[in-house]
Amino acid sequence: MAFLSHSFTHLYGSEKSRLKRFIARIVGNNATADDLVQDAFSKLIDASHKQNIHEPSAYLTRAARNLALNHLRHLQQGVEVTIDDQIYHAIADRKPSPEMEVLYRQELRRLLTALSNLPPRRREIFILHRFEEVSYSEIAERFQLSRRTVINHIFNALDDLDRALGSDFLQLPQ
Repeated sequence: MAFLSHSFTHLYGSEKSRLKRFIARIVGNNATADDLVQDAFSKLIDASHKQNIHEPSAYLTRAARNLALNHLRHLQQGVEVTIDDQIYHAIADRKPSPEMEVLYRQELRRLLTALSNLPPRRREIFILHRFEEVSYSEIAERFQLSRRTVINHIFNALDDLDRALGSDFLQLPQ
């Protein structure tokens, strides 16, 4: 990549608002401007994999302008459908509410506590298999165990976790 990821993060932070205002003046819609800003940064990332971008800010401005003009052209051709800002902001957000995030974190803490209470070898085998996706055979070879013993450790870990977490684990309100 032509510039480091921390440089990209800095660039995003410093250019996002300016680009959004620039595009919104052209297309007249903040929601569309948000989308086109994301598209402009995507174009910058793609281009930086293929070539050295010496002036990323200028590249972004040109990409944003072109995307905005293409958007207007598509509108004239009846290709795109726009959503009024008021409707856009009324659409339900798919990310969890703060309350649900707290519940998810509590459930994660419960799981981590239950995992930490497993016997060390059983915990290590379970984590290797379930979280790091290491096969039974690879684990057996690593620990010099039979494949069947590894499977028993995983089943026992699941049984221990089931008992520790109870039937209400992850039964969160919708």
